[in-house]
Amino acid sequence: MNTAAPPLPRSHAARAVGEQPDRSRWWTVAAVASIAASGCVWWISIRSVDPAAMGDTGFLGVLPVTFYAAVAVLTASFCIHVRRPSHAAVLFLHLVMLIIALHGLASVIEPVPRLSATWRHVGIVHYLEGHALSPPLDAYFSWPGFFSLFASIEPIMGRSATVELARWFPIVIDVAYLAPLLTIFSTFTNDRRLVWLASWLFVLGNWVGQDYFSPQAISLLLYLIVIAVLLRSFRRVHNPTTPDPWIDRLTSAIHADEPIVTLPRDPVRIRIVSITAAFVASAAIVASHQLTPFMLLVGVGLLVVAQRITVRAMAILVAVMCAGWLLFMALPYLRGHLAALLTNVGDLGRNVDTGLVQRVGGSVGHVFVAEVRIAVTASFWLLALVGMVKRTIRGSADIACWLLGIAPFAMIPLQPYGGEILLRAALFSLPFVSFLAAGCLLPVAETPRIRTGGVRTALAWPRQILVAIVCFLLAIGLVIGKYGNEVSERFDRAEVDAVSAMYHLGGPNEVLISLTPSVPWKFEHYDWTYETMTEDSTFGAMTTSQPSPASAARFLTSIVQQHGATVGWVVVTRGEMEYARLLGLAPAGWMEALVDAFDRAPAFERIYDNGEASIYRIEAAA
Repeated sequence: MNTAAPPLPRSHAARAVGEQPDRSRWWTVAAVASIAASGCVWWISIRSVDPAAMGDTGFLGVLPVTFYAAVAVLTASFCIHVRRPSHAAVLFLHLVMLIIALHGLASVIEPVPRLSATWRHVGIVHYLEGHALSPPLDAYFSWPGFFSLFASIEPIMGRSATVELARWFPIVIDVAYLAPLLTIFSTFTNDRRLVWLASWLFVLGNWVGQDYFSPQAISLLLYLIVIAVLLRSFRRVHNPTTPDPWIDRLTSAIHADEPIVTLPRDPVRIRIVSITAAFVASAAIVASHQLTPFMLLVGVGLLVVAQRITVRAMAILVAVMCAGWLLFMALPYLRGHLAALLTNVGDLGRNVDTGLVQRVGGSVGHVFVAEVRIAVTASFWLLALVGMVKRTIRGSADIACWLLGIAPFAMIPLQPYGGEILLRAALFSLPFVSFLAAGCLLPVAETPRIRTGGVRTALAWPRQILVAIVCFLLAIGLVIGKYGNEVSERFDRAEVDAVSAMYHLGGPNEVLISLTPSVPWKFEHYDWTYETMTEDSTFGAMTTSQPSPASAARFLTSIVQQHGATVGWVVVTRGEMEYARLLGLAPAGWMEALVDAFDRAPAFERIYDNGEASIYRIEAAA
C-alpha cells in the first residue's frame, strides 16, 4: 500500500520552502496606473483654468478640486511605493509627474513665458547672437556664460524656439535636478526610502521660483553636480589606522558617527573624469553667475576643512577661479559698481530686512502669500531640525549634510543681492534640509551604532498616512508660495504684442518707459534705453498727491530728458497695474488716476491700444 503523502498544491509548496509569490509586477502595474490616472485628471482639471480669473493668491483661487485630487492620488501612490522594494524607474516616474503637475502649471496654462526676467534673458540671448559682449550694459555681460551658450545654439533653433524653450524651461531644469540630487542623497545613507523621499520633499519645497530661464537655474544644477561628484567619488573613507578628523571626534563624544554608506570605489579613470567634470562645472558657474561661485566656494571649503572629501585642492581651485574672474573678466563692471557692492557688507540687519521684513506688505492676498512662504520654509527647517536630532540620537551624524545645509547662509552678511539673499540661501540649502526633513518623517532603519535588523512594521501604515498628509499639505503650500503673485507675474499674448508694437514705433535714441517692472520687454533691442517709473527716486514723493495731467507730463518728461532724448514711449499693461496694486506701490486708485491723466495731458498721445495694453507717446519738449 502506498503510504506517501499526496503532493502539496503549488502555492502551499512555495510557502513550505519559504518562497513568496512575486507580486512586484502587479505593484508596478498599480503604480503606473496611479501615475497615469493622476496625470489624466490633472490635465483635464487645468484645461478649464482661466488665468484672467486669478486673484491675489494666484492659482489657488482658480484651480478646481479635481487638481488637488490628482495631486493627492499621486502623493498616496508615491508614499505606498517608496515603502516597498519598488523599481527605481517607478519612483522616478512619480517624481517627474509631480514636477509636471506643480512646476509645470504656468507652462501649460499660460500662452507665453511668465516673469519679466524671462523675457529679459531671452533678449540678452538674442542680442549676443549678433553682437559682441558689452560689459557696460549691465552685470549680465560680465557673467555671460549662460547667455553665450544659448546664443551659440539659437541660430540652429531659431528665435521663436528660444521663447518656447523659456516657457517650458522650469519642467526641464527641475527634472534635471533629480540626477545629482539622488546621487548626493545616496552618499548620505543606504536607506533608499530616505533618498527618494528627500528628492520628493525637494520638489515640494522649491517654491522660490528660480527655475525659470535664468543663469541661476543652470548654476544651481551645476552646483549640485559638483557636490554630487565630490561626495560620490572623493568622499573620505574611514581608515582605522589613521586618527579620525576633529569633527568626527567631536560627534563621537555624543555617541554619533557618520553613517557608513556602501558605495563602490571608482577606478582611477573614472575619478579622473569625475574631477575634470567637477572642474569644468565649477568654471561654468564662475562664468555664468555672480552669487553661485561663492556659494560653491563656501560649501566646498567646509567639506575640505571638515575632511569630508579628499581633494583638498578643489577649494583652492574654486577660489582662484572666482578671484581671477573678478579681477579680469568682471573688472569693467566692478569699476563702476564696487562702492555700491561694498555698501551693505557686514550690515546683517539691513540685508535680512530687505530679504524678509520688506517682503511682507501690499494687498491682503500678497501678505497671505508671504506668510505662507515663511510658514512652509519654517516647517521644512523644523522637520529638518527634528530629523537631525532624531538621527543623531540614533547614532547617525550627517556631517556633510549639516555643513552643506548651513553654508549658503554665510553669504547673508555680505550682500542683500537685491533683497533676495535670504531666498537664494534658502534655495541652496533646500536639498540638505530636505534630506534631514525626510529623516524626521521616516523611521531609522539602521545606524552605525544601532542595528535594528529592519524597520518595525507595526507603525508602518500610520506613519505612511502621516507622510502622505504632510506631503500633500506641502504641495498646497508650493502652489501658494510659487504662484501666489501670478496675477502680476503672468503675461497675456496681447501684452507681448504691445511691446512688439512699441519696438516698431520707437527707436534707439528714444526712451522706453514702463510703470512697474512687471512688463514683458527687452526681448528685442536690449541696448535701447529703458526706464521704470516706480524705480525713479522721486516716485514716492509723487504719490503723496493725486496725479494731474501737468504733474504726469512733468514727471515723465524729466525721465526722458535725463537721457538727452526728446521722445519717450510709455507702455501701460494689465500686469503693471496688478503689480502696483499687489505690492502697494501707490495708494488705492492712484495708478488708475495716473493713466487717466495720460489721456488728458496734451503732452501725451495714445498711439496703440489692444484692450490689455496701451502705448503713449510723449514729447519731452512739451
